[in-house]
Amino acid sequence: MKTSKINIKIWSFLLALVFIVVACDDDDPSTPGSESQTITEIAASNDDFTILTSALIKADLDGVLDGSGSFTVFAPTDDAFEQAGITNLDNLSAEDFLKLNRNYFDLLFLDPSRRDADKRRLYAIEDYEPNLIAILPQLLEIADRVYVKLSPMISIAEYQKQLEHLSEVWLISERNECKEVGFLFQKLGKEKALKVNTWDIYPESVQQFSAELPSLGKCPLGELQAFIYLPNSSILKAGIQDQCANQFQLLKLDSNTNLYSSDKLLETFPGRKFKLLASHKPYASALKKKKLQVISRNFPDSPEKIQQKLKLNPKGAKDFLIATSLHGQAIFLECEWIFNSTISNGG
Repeated sequence: MKTSKINIKIWSFLLALVFIVVACDDDDPSTPGSESQTITEIAASNDDFTILTSALIKADLDGVLDGSGSFTVFAPTDDAFEQAGITNLDNLSAEDFLKLNRNYFDLLFLDPSRRDADKRRLYAIEDYEPNLIAILPQLLEIADRVYVKLSPMISIAEYQKQLEHLSEVWLISERNECKEVGFLFQKLGKEKALKVNTWDIYPESVQQFSAELPSLGKCPLGELQAFIYLPNSSILKAGIQDQCANQFQLLKLDSNTNLYSSDKLLETFPGRKFKLLASHKPYASALKKKKLQVISRNFPDSPEKIQQKLKLNPKGAKDFLIATSLHGQAIFLECEWIFNSTISNGG
């Protein structure tokens, strides 16, 4: 059977907790000759406890047990570990942990391996090691909450249908690039709406927005106005761009685009903000050789192709050409990028 490597610091810590109990009775007899030795030193001095010693050190519990106080340690020997199929803590699997564990936890953190034996990336949850779908019911039997770190390429909508007890989705971006998706599971009794939390992190600011699924409605369409808005990558990945736009009272340029407009500058909007300078027909000659970066949304050509056709110079450009559609008609928008360091706390 295939087993799975897991975060050794987290899981060996949990494993070690199974065997350590703080004793309040100062009258407990001590091991002869052990008065000046720490728990770790006692275990390390006995060849029967090499795996336990390794577990204490890997979990950073050796320092804790060096402190003052009386501890009682239920210490499994190497033979006991081996009978449970554990000979190397560097390869301790989630299945091993579930087999050994006797405790209940407030929170478990799981960071599955997302590469196969040939180091190729894995995107489907059922292909991860461990298989989350297989072990999730067992994890929720021993913890109030389970947080799982997932690939940013995952389809949230697909697994929202497959996985029970999913209560929150966390999406974290850095400089408008989605880096991590996390699922938080918990048994709530009565099922509630799925909460989605998003962050986009910059050195000088953090954009945050939260919403609930399913959506309460689509964003209404409207005319082109003075300011253009494009939600950040976390919001787009979560599919909550219309909820975000509705909260900021924006109008959508087209039913198939993620661009929105307003007659006001909304500095706390979680995404990129632009001031409209001019609108053009696609590939208008007035745009040729301008110093512009390119964004393409709901337009058939890529930014690279648009740049090449118009002979644009994007290097160091602060203005943008946005290729998109307005009420079903293709349009090029020449815009000034508005940057600020406001921290947004929408949702």
